[in-house]
Amino acid sequence: MECDDDDDYDNDEYETPQEQGPIWRLNLFLKRFSCKLYQCIYQYIYTNHQQISQLMFWKHKLTVQNVTEFNETCNWYKATIRRIIFNPCGYERVLLTGDDRVVYFYDKLMPATTLRFYRQININCGAFRPWSGHDLIVGGSGGMCLWHKSNVELPLSASWIGLKDREDFVTDLQWLHGGHHLACALLNARCIQLWQPEKRQVMLEIQMQCADSYLWALRFKPDIQELFYHLKIDEEDFDSFSDWETNIKGSKVLQSACWSNRGHLLYLTRNCCKVFSCTPHAEHGIFLHPSDEWYSETALDLSFIEVDGQRYNCRHPQAIAIDLYDVHVAIVFNRQPHVLICLHHAGFGCYVRMRPFRVISCTPDFNLYPTCCTFAVDYAKYVSDYGDSHYCDDYAACGDEIDINDDHLRQLSISLFIGWSSGYVQEVPVKGRTVKEALSINYR
Repeated sequence: MECDDDDDYDNDEYETPQEQGPIWRLNLFLKRFSCKLYQCIYQYIYTNHQQISQLMFWKHKLTVQNVTEFNETCNWYKATIRRIIFNPCGYERVLLTGDDRVVYFYDKLMPATTLRFYRQININCGAFRPWSGHDLIVGGSGGMCLWHKSNVELPLSASWIGLKDREDFVTDLQWLHGGHHLACALLNARCIQLWQPEKRQVMLEIQMQCADSYLWALRFKPDIQELFYHLKIDEEDFDSFSDWETNIKGSKVLQSACWSNRGHLLYLTRNCCKVFSCTPHAEHGIFLHPSDEWYSETALDLSFIEVDGQRYNCRHPQAIAIDLYDVHVAIVFNRQPHVLICLHHAGFGCYVRMRPFRVISCTPDFNLYPTCCTFAVDYAKYVSDYGDSHYCDDYAACGDEIDINDDHLRQLSISLFIGWSSGYVQEVPVKGRTVKEALSINYR
């Protein structure tokens, strides 16, 4: 069939199949299929961009959104209280505030001391040195600030430990048991570094496949030193850390995580309303058998939570914490005016189970919400009630002298400390060192 030159047939889509035949129909099918395929790929990337970005290895300039995305603190950048830190073997406690101040409490009865340093920007995490009751290190943008005392009568002085990449960010840090080395996680470099802070020297560096791996790696109980020890002896056999990343969390993106004393990992994943548990063999630890298959399961579904006949919105969990006795688990939710306390049970060879127990809430009309929480023991009361013989100033030397098996320590109730968006810190006593005791005390 002939066509006039005046007619516009440049676009093949205006021609009929009878005019062009099977070749034209094949070309049109390929065009439409490729368009649909492109739309599907774009939609998948747009929907799962957070998970895909976890697997990318290129470096980019960090922004406040990046830091907030990999942070357990609710509304981290604008939070009045970003983190509550306790000395695990002393009286001291610290608040990290949104205006980059370190509010240092030597004791409950003493007024707080405010610590500022011009390089201390976007502070996010901190930890007390084990063998020193006063030394504190705080991490944030560009490095870490070590606050220490050269003399008991002198105030704390600052010592800056800068990162190689000044635009990087310290997401978490922990002292090793002896207190001479420090482990920190870097967000942009996606690695865990072992530092000697006095020499400002990096002793060891472990690359992470995903930036969220620090949540389980740096919080292992009882000592993070076991991680570096077993990485060193296994480095010739296989990439131990990569195997652990695969076995423990798989392809999930972690939001928050905590370890129990028996080696069970509780964690939250991003955009998910479930609490997961990761359990090894009953008598195996993570670093004793790193290549063993770990079993993950759902410990608690937060989609439907009812306590004392009242339902609560628990669909957006932000952070999770567990107490010293592995009995109480606290869960903070994204901009919700309550904290959920659950009872945790995990026997040897048993699955981890959690039961909603209490809800700590405030009046919703005030638009308040918790930003962070942590469990702590009141060691000041421990010393005053039972004498200094049960307290050890040198944590590295005393070893297990203060532990959960101490008969006097068992009589103490652990408290949950909640930092609210208003800047108020609430102390909630939680009693019972077993699930049975907790039920009998609170329902008596």
